[in-house]
Amino acid sequence: MEVEGFIIEIDENNLGERDNYLQQIEEQIKNKRNFLLNRSKYLERIQRENHFLEGVRKNYSNYYSTILKQKDEQIAAMNLLNTYLNEMILNSKTKETEIQNTKKEQRHILKEMDRIKRELDGIIKVNQSILQD
Repeated sequence: MEVEGFIIEIDENNLGERDNYLQQIEEQIKNKRNFLLNRSKYLERIQRENHFLEGVRKNYSNYYSTILKQKDEQIAAMNLLNTYLNEMILNSKTKETEIQNTKKEQRHILKEMDRIKRELDGIIKVNQSILQD
């Protein structure tokens, strides 16, 4: 399975490891996003007082756009995984326990997608408040 240049290999036996890896990536992205959003808000305030910071503000604006793009890519990847798991359930001749595990993973992916969408909404709200200040 390939998602925009990334090959995703899903080993049914290592779904837990994959989840842990995805959680670590999500935490890193969340921390970086929070840092960049806080820094962007700070620079928006200072920029009003010092026009020389305009270039720096533009760079952080680009980072903001990058974060939004990453979140969209995460949602697309989660959708792809969800579709894959759904196809596994419908087309496989696996044991019932494996099907139940796959369904559990699918529910987990849907929860992750909801979480990512909420984070994306939060990012957009922060940016709107920055622009309004």
